[in-house]
Order: sequence, then C-alpha cells, then structure tokens
Amino acid sequence: MAKVKNEVIAGDYTGRKVNKTYNGSFSTDGDVDWYKLTIPQDGYFYVDFQHDLVDSTRTYWQIRLYDSTGVNFVDGNSSYFGVTGNSNKITNTFGVSAGTYYISMNVNSSINGALSTDGDTDWYKFTVSSQCEIAVVLNYSSLDSSRTYWVINLYDSSAVTKVLSFNCKANVTSSSSEYVSVPSGTYYIRITDDYYSGANYSLTVQEKHDCSGSFKTVKDPTCTDTGVQEKNCSICGKLLDTQTIPANGHNCDAWIIDKEATCSSEGKRHSTCEVCSEPVSENIPMIAHTLGDWNVTKEPTCHNDGAQTRTCSKCDYVENETLTALTHNFGEWAIVEETSC
Repeated sequence: MAKVKNEVIAGDYTGRKVNKTYNGSFSTDGDVDWYKLTIPQDGYFYVDFQHDLVDSTRTYWQIRLYDSTGVNFVDGNSSYFGVTGNSNKITNTFGVSAGTYYISMNVNSSINGALSTDGDTDWYKFTVSSQCEIAVVLNYSSLDSSRTYWVINLYDSSAVTKVLSFNCKANVTSSSSEYVSVPSGTYYIRITDDYYSGANYSLTVQEKHDCSGSFKTVKDPTCTDTGVQEKNCSICGKLLDTQTIPANGHNCDAWIIDKEATCSSEGKRHSTCEVCSEPVSENIPMIAHTLGDWNVTKEPTCHNDGAQTRTCSKCDYVENETLTALTHNFGEWAIVEETSC
C-alpha cells in the first residue's frame, strides 16, 4: 500500500517506498506532483490518498497510475481516480510484479494479478524453449456464484492468432484449460472480465511431462563422494527429478592392527584403499565378554526370588541374573472333617 497526503513540493521525483506516508501540496493551479514507487516483490498494491476535508463534492485531485515508462497506465486504460473535497480515496487493488510494471511470467511458475476496473485487460508474456504441451491455470477464492468472471485467451507470438480459450466460473477455486502442444517461441495470455469482481487471482502456465522414463546416472559415485542420477521428460528433455547415489566406500583388504580390541575398549586399524589409494583408519568394535559359570548368591524359595552372578575372565565385568521363586510342593490331602448329609 502506498499512502500519499497532499502536502508535497511540486515536481518531486524521488523514489518512494510502499507502506509509507508522504506529504505534498500543489504549488500553483495546473501543477502536477509525481511520485515514483518501487514495488519490492510480486503482489498487490493500492494508493490511499488522504487530505484535509473541504465541504465540497467537486473533484479536486486526479490520481493516475503509470508503469515505469511514465506513459502507459497500470490499469491498461486512461481512467483516473478522482478525489472530491469532502472525502478521502483508496484506489482499486492492482496485481504487479516487483520493480517495473512490465509483467512477464515463466512456465510452471505463478504470478498474481487482479483486474482493476470493469473492462480492464491483463496481458502476460512467456517463452517456451522447446516443443512441449502446456495448460493455463487460474486459481482464486470462490465468489459463491456460478457466473463466468474471467475469460482466458492464449495467443501465439503475433498476439493475434488464438491457441486456446476458456472461461472461469467463480463458484470454484481453480479453472484450467486443456493441454495443447506448442512449438518453442513467445506466447501471450489475455485475461478479461465477463462479469467484473476485482478479485485477486494467481496465474500459472503448466507444462506437461512424460514421467514414465527411468533414471540415468550423470555422475558416478566414488569412495567418498555421492553420485547423481536424473530423470528427464521424454517429450521435451526437461529435468524432472534428481536422486543421490550413495558413496561406494573404501575397498580395503590388507588391514594393519594398531590396537587390539578388548571387551572393555575399542581397537584401531589402518589400511590403504585399493581403488583410490587413500589412507583409511577405523575403530575395531569391542569384543564380547568371556563369561564364566553362574554362581548362585541367593537360593530362590517358594516366597522369594533368588540371584546368581557370573564374571568375565578378561575384565571386571559382572553379569547379574534373577532366579524366579519356586512353586509350592504340596503333599497328599489330609481329611480334617468328614462330610455328612
């Protein structure tokens, strides 16, 4: 949003930033104040013009928005926003690219826009580098209406010959054309309103690819570095996916032991890779304990668990184990009271 108050010295061409308020005023009758705004990124903007209110319905100020040429209008026509003396003014919202207002787009990327006025037209230019199949997609918020709001036309480099056309109804959130095969070259998209809303939209040109092919290795892995394999579209050759091939690891057979591994510490060894001749060293995992026989330290009973231990013959490691409590061992039944009728 660019805010402007009418208190500035005439003829000020200083570059301005959005989301800031600048003051100005006309010095003479017929004076014109210019403001140059830099849009930092793709998106939308509008101008909020505020002034000291005058008790009159006459139009005191006219706001016109130009692209970087200073000649062409942002909204595609010569209309202006009039500001009366008894009210402030917020202009329509415009979809623009960062920097200048020459709007271009790339295949498979999205660009934001909006028709600023009833009857407005948005033009987009893009280039196809090789023969491919493309579709035009428009995304937007649902407007709860089955009417057609946008009409999309795709033209070839002449901007006259129509390649495809489709309509966008407002009660959905996305509309798409069918895929069409096009040769390399420059193309234009024209967006007009069948029924005006001023709603924001996102435009994308999607490229169709054949993903059925297999990966091909473009970089072999080495002992230490990963390799790369790629999958390309069989239609246009575009890179579709990339995968990493794990490194092979060193190939060593003749190891020299520097330190033997024990059951309490790791060992070390070194060698030379037979593939790349790089020196390689690594740890040797600890070996297992050499455990003796179990020694019962507490006999289990019918009521309590017992315990036993065993010790490693190579180090001080002791392993403990619980002996489960015994079950009761009952004798013959003894009759303590005879049954009766």
